[in-house]
Amino acid sequence: MVYWPVLSVQELQARQEQLAKEEKERAALDGMTADKVICGEQQPESDHFIRMENSRTGDDEGIHWREAAGWFSYRMKTNGKQVNKVRIRFRPEIRKDAKVWINGQEVGRLAGKPVSDVSVGIFDVPASMQSNEQLEIKIGKGNEKVTPHIYEVRLVAPPLFPFPFDAILMRTLCRPLPKSVPMSGFCMSSAAKIVKSCFNDLYRLESFLTSFSKWRYTLIL
Repeated sequence: MVYWPVLSVQELQARQEQLAKEEKERAALDGMTADKVICGEQQPESDHFIRMENSRTGDDEGIHWREAAGWFSYRMKTNGKQVNKVRIRFRPEIRKDAKVWINGQEVGRLAGKPVSDVSVGIFDVPASMQSNEQLEIKIGKGNEKVTPHIYEVRLVAPPLFPFPFDAILMRTLCRPLPKSVPMSGFCMSSAAKIVKSCFNDLYRLESFLTSFSKWRYTLIL
């Protein structure tokens, strides 16, 4: 026997909008991710040279996790990105907490009341380590006897286009110019001035702007 969810038109529209929002957020996060480990899965953990002491794995309804009464660590690559955050997905539980270290330096703790099944801890990478090619992320028990279930560890870099410009760019209305009107130097130079005022990496920005010229578009900002 198969059961199908029954939704009103309004509920269906709301559900579709929520799914679209979640997909957009996932895509944005993936775009900023330099490296990630799915905890409790053999191949991803092996690829990241897992080390551990008194640790075990399991799954919550198909979602893999790792916890420790001791500690575990991964060696993760920055892949040429200026990583400034470590993002950890975990399950908050009563009487479970964890400490987090980056290259041996404690940067924070994972804890919290179980108001939801999944929570996220975000920790700053010390400035002196942000240019490293590799970072060792270590998670160990805190004041309690065991860590929470840890689902995922990510190294995250700032977006290429930080808010608000990336939002403007993504949501910008673009209209094609009439075929008789070429892309004007004024349009490109004006756009370049706006962009260059927001960012420091001029080479990447100029390359990005140049890629627009073949579409003969003008940006309505």
